[in-house]
Amino acid sequence: MSIDLLGLKLKKILAPAYYLIALLLSFLVVRSFGYPAKLNNVLSVLGLFLFLLGSCVAGLRFLLFACVLLLGSYIPVGLIYGKPNFLIIASVLQTNSSESVEFIKQIPIRNLLLAATFILASWLLIFKLNSDRIAKRRLIAGCLLFTLSFASYAKLFRSDAEARKDILILDLPRTVARALEQYRTEEASFRLAQVRNPWDILGVHSKYKNYVIVIGESVRKDYMSAYGFQQDTTPFAEHANGLFIDGFISPAGNTLASVPRMLAELDGDKVLYGKNIVALAKQAGFKTHWYSNQGYVGEYDSPSSRIAASADDVYFTKWGSSTSKKVDDSALLEKLAEGVKEKQTGSHLFILHLMGSHMAYCDRVRGEEALFSAPSQNMRCYMGSIRRTDAMLSQVHDILKKSNESFSMIYLSDHGLRHEEKGSANETVVHDAQFKQNYAVPFFILSSDADHRTVLKKDMSGFNFASGAANWMGIDVKGRRSYDFFSHSADQNIRVFNGDNYWQFSELKDDPV
Repeated sequence: MSIDLLGLKLKKILAPAYYLIALLLSFLVVRSFGYPAKLNNVLSVLGLFLFLLGSCVAGLRFLLFACVLLLGSYIPVGLIYGKPNFLIIASVLQTNSSESVEFIKQIPIRNLLLAATFILASWLLIFKLNSDRIAKRRLIAGCLLFTLSFASYAKLFRSDAEARKDILILDLPRTVARALEQYRTEEASFRLAQVRNPWDILGVHSKYKNYVIVIGESVRKDYMSAYGFQQDTTPFAEHANGLFIDGFISPAGNTLASVPRMLAELDGDKVLYGKNIVALAKQAGFKTHWYSNQGYVGEYDSPSSRIAASADDVYFTKWGSSTSKKVDDSALLEKLAEGVKEKQTGSHLFILHLMGSHMAYCDRVRGEEALFSAPSQNMRCYMGSIRRTDAMLSQVHDILKKSNESFSMIYLSDHGLRHEEKGSANETVVHDAQFKQNYAVPFFILSSDADHRTVLKKDMSGFNFASGAANWMGIDVKGRRSYDFFSHSADQNIRVFNGDNYWQFSELKDDPV
C-alpha cells in the first residue's frame, strides 16, 4: 500500500473522529457549567467551537485556546457546583493559597483528569489536527449549527424568561456578570455601612457577665449524636444542660454569605453590614472580643472579617494569604481564658470562629477518626472533626465555669454540607445550595444557671439570629422586633440564600445521612 493511499485512508478516519471529539468536548462544557445537556445547548457550543476552529486567523485560534484554558479551569469545580454564582466568585476572590490547596484536595481526581483531557484534546484540535485545507468546511458547519440551534430557541426568546436561563450561550455571560456585580455591590454596601452608634438603645439588662458565641464550620446537625446520630460524635453536647434547638436553619450554604447574614441586620434582602451584633454590643457597653481561627484576608476583603475588626479585642491566627498556616482551634482557648479574666464594669461578648469541620477534614483531626465507621476515610475524618469540635466546646465551657462569673454560650454552625459519591470508598461531603442539609445545622445555648436539658423542635431562621442575640444579651433597642430564642413559636416561610437569590427552605431536596 502506497504512503499516499495510507494517508488518504487515515484522513477519512480522522475526519469524523475530529467532529466526534469536538462534540464530546462541547457536551462536557455544557454539563460542567450546570446547564441541561439538551441537543440545542450542545450544538450551539459545538457550532461556536467549529466556527473558531475554521477561522484562518491565528489570533482567533489563540483566543479560542485562551477560552479553553478558562473553561478547563472551571470544569473540576463546575462538575460539583454547577453554574458560577456569587458564592463561587467570592470564594475565588477571597480564598488564600492554603485554602485553595485544601479546596483542590477535595475535588475528585476524575474531575481533574477530565479537565486535563479537555484542555489536551482541545489543544490537539486547535493546533495539531486543524488543517487549513478543510477550515472552510468547519467554518460553514459551525455557522449552520450555531444558526440552527438559535432558530430552535426563537419561541423561548419571546415567551419563557425562565427557560431562557437554560440556554448556555446566552445565560452564562449574564450569570457571571451578575455574580461579579453582586460581589461588587455587597462589598461597596459593606464599606459604606459603617455608621457610628446607629441604634437608639433604650436599656441594657444583661443577666450574665460573659456571653460567648462559638461559630462552628460546616457541621451538619444530623451527624451529631446530640441530635440523634448513631455514632458518638458529640459526647459533651449530648449530656450538657441547656436549650437545644432542633430546626435551626442557617441563612446560606457558604461561610462568606452565611455569617454576615446571621450577625448583621437586614433591610429586605439587603445586608446592613454596619449594623451587626458586635457593634451593637459595643455601643451597649460590652467589651467585645473576636477570636478567629479562620483567615483575616485583609481589612475589607471579607465581610465577616470586617465585622470582626470592629470588636475591641481582635485575634486572628491567620492574617491573610501571606502568613496562612494550619492551626488547631484550641489555639483560641488561651485567648478566651485571658479575656474572661479582664475586669470590666459591664459584660463581655466573645465570638469564637472555628475552622471546625472545614474541608480537608483529615487535617482537622488528631486520631478522632479512628473512633468512627464509614465507607470512606474522608467521612471518618468528618465525624472525627465534629468530635474534636465537641471537645473544644467542653473546654470553652470549663474555662467559663472556672472564671467564677455567670455566663451563657451559644454554639451554632455557619452552614451544612451535602454528600458526594455517597456509599462509595470516595464518599465525602461538599458545599452546595440545593439541599436542606446545606442549611440544617446545630444550635444550642449552655448557661451557668442551666440545671436541665430542653430540646425545642421548631424551625428557626438564621436571619433572625441578630435580633435574638440582642434579646439574649439583654439589649433593648428602639424600633427592633423582639425575638426570643427560648420561645416555642416556630418561624414561618423560612428562606435561604443560594448564591443568586432566595429559595424557600421547605422546597429544597433532602440529603439524609
